[in-house]
Amino acid sequence: MFRKVQVALVSPLVLAWLALLYHLNSTPERRPYQPPPSAVETSKQPESSTNAELAAHVEQLKKKLPSADFTVLIQRPFVVIGDEPAEAVKQHSENTVKWAVDKLKQDFFSQDPRDILDIWLFKDGASYEKNALLLFGEQPTTPYGYYSSAHKALIMNISTGGGTLVHEIVHPFIEANFPACPPWLNEGLGSLYEQTGEVNGHIHGFTNWRLPGLQVTIKANMVPSFKHLTALDARRFYDDAKGTHYAQARYLCYYLQQRGLLINFYREFLAHQKEDPTGYETLQKILGYVDMNAFQQKWEKYVQIDAGGVAIIAGTNMKVVELVMAQLAHGWSPEELHFQHPYLSLGQIHSALAYYWDHKEELDADIERRRQYAEKARREAGPSLLANKLQQKALLA
Repeated sequence: MFRKVQVALVSPLVLAWLALLYHLNSTPERRPYQPPPSAVETSKQPESSTNAELAAHVEQLKKKLPSADFTVLIQRPFVVIGDEPAEAVKQHSENTVKWAVDKLKQDFFSQDPRDILDIWLFKDGASYEKNALLLFGEQPTTPYGYYSSAHKALIMNISTGGGTLVHEIVHPFIEANFPACPPWLNEGLGSLYEQTGEVNGHIHGFTNWRLPGLQVTIKANMVPSFKHLTALDARRFYDDAKGTHYAQARYLCYYLQQRGLLINFYREFLAHQKEDPTGYETLQKILGYVDMNAFQQKWEKYVQIDAGGVAIIAGTNMKVVELVMAQLAHGWSPEELHFQHPYLSLGQIHSALAYYWDHKEELDADIERRRQYAEKARREAGPSLLANKLQQKALLA
């Protein structure tokens, strides 16, 4: 009865949209591992590289390209090199690198990195592993990408997406603008923008794969205090196999962002770093909390409801709305949903569907927003090549 009532409310056209939206929104996110950045000097940063310096750098770079498949583009303050088709490299350079640089400088950074840095965008895992070894003499420890201060390069497997690239772009800017930045903020800010977009003209981090693990850790009462987190040096911060430090730092930054406090916190911390090298006192000031244990309890409750008001199925990375879209699109019963998503128990599925009926108005609005976004993207993309060919052959009305 539950399934029939839902399906009866949905037209065939909407069902088709929901099927598309379900597949667009259910792609699993990938987890990157970020190696610690190397230490940097704290001397005053020089002016940005001149055109002549960049041109000379590019000429030297071209001499060591692994093959003729590579395109080299200057995208200040970086040089972007990739072995995808030239147009794809250009799109990454403009739509990801330039966009991220512009937005990060708008809110956080005034200085460009001191040195000319290369961003290597390898087209797939095989190219990434082969050329990282060939060019830098090292085997990557992550399938996604990393920043190497020693090699003055960001080395990326761009086939895994641009999230890690934006994360890694943060690090050289931190080095240039806040050399004494503690690891919790360096990685908290970087990982905040693993899942990113633009809101009201500013860069904005969204919830990502780190959330479910953090929720489990909170439930197990194993999250350290913020005083402990902010005091961690690089060795202790990165010596964390479960990734709790990364997740806690990210969702502290996320909380500050959602409260409109992140930019102000960063600027206040930067201005008072000598008196407050960990940022803990600045955090108390910006949050308005002397009792940080009380704040942590509030923050943990916030994180447990998805740190953004988007309901997540407990113990997973799946949004309730995604499960609902699957049911509406395909008319699946709870048992069929379990067959399609075997990592979800029937109890989790029934709880998620019950949540939908208790919050139907807001979730239906979310589904409609996603439908409109997909429709806008379809219109902007234009008809597919296959559709054009079929129309030409009068096979498609």
